[in-house]
Amino acid sequence: MRSTVTLDSDVDSLVRQLMREKQLTFKQAINQAIRNGLRNKPVRRGYRVPEFRMGARQDISLDQALALSAAMDDAETLREMAARK
Repeated sequence: MRSTVTLDSDVDSLVRQLMREKQLTFKQAINQAIRNGLRNKPVRRGYRVPEFRMGARQDISLDQALALSAAMDDAETLREMAARK
C-alpha cells in the first residue's frame, strides 16, 4: 500500500538513525518503527497513594467517621448552648 506521510523533523531524524544503524531502506525503517510501536503496548503502572501518619488517636475508631463527626458536632453545639446561658 502506498501512502503519503508528513514526518516531524525529530521523527525523521530517528528514522534516518534507524536506517544507518540497521542498514535499512527508508521504507523498511518506517515499517519496522510502526510495527514495533504498535506491538509494544505501554506498560500500565499502578498508582500508589502516599501514606502519612496523622497522629490519629488509637482509642477512636475511624471506621464510622460520619458517626464520629456527628457526635463531635453535637458536643460542640451543646458546649455553645451552655456558654450562652
